[in-house]
Amino acid sequence: MKLTVYSICALMLFCSCACEKSAEKKAVKKVAYEYVWSLANFDVNRAEKYASEETKKETLGTARTLLAQTDRKVIEQDLPAKVRITNVKLTSDTTATAVWHKKTPRKRNSREIELRKRNGKWQAYDLIKRRTSAPMPNGRGGKK
Repeated sequence: MKLTVYSICALMLFCSCACEKSAEKKAVKKVAYEYVWSLANFDVNRAEKYASEETKKETLGTARTLLAQTDRKVIEQDLPAKVRITNVKLTSDTTATAVWHKKTPRKRNSREIELRKRNGKWQAYDLIKRRTSAPMPNGRGGKK
């Protein structure tokens, strides 16, 4: 009898942990999707709602500057963007990763994004990797 009670308790504990993990993954996927979709469609203000403070300062600040200098016709060539999120992984209680796939009329690309949980809320932690050969917003390459 005791073994049955312990087995039932263990099963209930396992199920509750699995449900909690599933809910966390869904929350991470939603934030990743909303953040990436917003940036892919050039809506920096909307992306801010899903970004960490560091991301707002560095990545979104840079995005605003570049968008202000980019011809609207160039931007419109990349619209609308379709986004898909895969491979959501909880790496700890407060960190996660996901892979985004973006498709626009001009190109397709994929990249991993990191998310962090702060004050009970998942946020995109997407800092710019400084590379000298990064493509420019006008579609031309960087350093030659």
